[in-house]
Amino acid sequence: MHTKVQWVTRMISIKALMPLFILLGVLPGEPAEQKQELGAHVSLRVVPQAVTLRGAQASQHFLALAEYADGLERDVTARAHFSISEVKKGQIDSSGRFVARSAGADVLTAEFGRRSARTAIRI
Repeated sequence: MHTKVQWVTRMISIKALMPLFILLGVLPGEPAEQKQELGAHVSLRVVPQAVTLRGAQASQHFLALAEYADGLERDVTARAHFSISEVKKGQIDSSGRFVARSAGADVLTAEFGRRSARTAIRI
């Protein structure tokens, strides 16, 4: 019984820390070398680039991709912060979905860690 209580306590602790593991891009039990590599990304980009949307209510989903020191690119959209330069032109949500409001040009910025990336939107 004591072992089961310890196991349940450990699982609750891991669940409580899971948002931190996700933020750092690592999972419990991964080798320390891999944790270190995943911890610092070297670049960030937004895809697609230079989008043209047709009319109000047109939408586009954007992805934030981070390249890490190991040379692999990972989707960090769920952990990135998105913003737009002209809030009257459209709206961006936390998942990277942009919905146009009016004609014109806008710039979308994705931020993750200490990096940021931009893409142009024409409506």
